Amino acid sequence: MDAKRKAVLHAKCVVIDGRTAFVSSANFTEAAQERNIEVGVLVRSEIVAERLMNFFAALISTGAVKRAL
Repeated sequence: MDAKRKAVLHAKCVVIDGRTAFVSSANFTEAAQERNIEVGVLVRSEIVAERLMNFFAALISTGAVKRAL
């Protein structure tokens, strides 16, 4: 592998109803849906959903990210 070429992976996360979380590499674009290799996981767990919500709340409270309006 060429040391100058680096791969990057970032994930998207959605928490639904405080009980369900979806974490995925997929973008909501035609390329992501039709041509790219994407993966995601659906987790039905109040504990996991709560931890993710707390993590995002901490990022917002420290100013690391801003809440979308």
